[in-house]
Amino acid sequence: MSEALMIQTEKDIQEQVNIIQKVMKQVMKEGVHFGVVPGCGNKPTLLKPGSEKILSTFHIAVDPVITDQSTADEVKFLVVARGLYSPDQTYLGGGVGICSSNEEKYKWKASSCQQEWDNTPETRRRIKYRSYGGKVVEIKQIRTNPADQANTILKMAKKRAQVDMTLTVTGASDIFTQDIEELAVKAPQKGKPDVSMPKAKESPAKKESGTYTATMVFAIAKKHKISNAQIKNAMKTNFSKEKTKDLTQTDLKELIEWMAEYVKITNKEKKSG
Repeated sequence: MSEALMIQTEKDIQEQVNIIQKVMKQVMKEGVHFGVVPGCGNKPTLLKPGSEKILSTFHIAVDPVITDQSTADEVKFLVVARGLYSPDQTYLGGGVGICSSNEEKYKWKASSCQQEWDNTPETRRRIKYRSYGGKVVEIKQIRTNPADQANTILKMAKKRAQVDMTLTVTGASDIFTQDIEELAVKAPQKGKPDVSMPKAKESPAKKESGTYTATMVFAIAKKHKISNAQIKNAMKTNFSKEKTKDLTQTDLKELIEWMAEYVKITNKEKKSG
């Protein structure tokens, strides 16, 4: 087994930490392999690409054991990621991850049109009230089809398990915290990251495939002539936050949905007036 993994002395522990820090500084990129979560201190959050770099460094393979706990109205997976030392398949430890379609960000979506809303059973739709731009906005939401998200749910459970196993097996918890997918990670800074004390960046999160960003919010606001003051008021009222960099992925998604409803209401008022 790799000597870096045979942790028996204080020197061994320090050596392994040094290896992880070296990989972090020379190979990893902030915002891609790790990031700092607003409001959660300066300890970096380890992301799946980052865990892959660390596992590769210590020659650790991932053997996922998947348990399907789904029901007729919920897709749910429990994954145990087993860490195996690649050269001889020695079991080193494991991590656990679970994901369900009943999590808020997967369970509900905005109704695309009135017809879709009308044709959805009352037990599978809801109205969410939010204050936006000084007005109370009704957001018509319907339940998503769990089966349509099965692959996404499984991948998320595997991702959470892999990161948990990485932190446990390599002792990287001293450097990183657990992956927090639903929280917005701050954008990468220019130059190499400071391993001991990563610094925050005030600009909005970098846009990545399948994510919501502050840039998207301001682009929509500009298009529909919604002022920054209105956006700030909505964030403070609905999320008790004043900066877009502190919004989670769920917050950003809902803010964009509310802006769409706000535009609809405003347009109706203009026509009726």
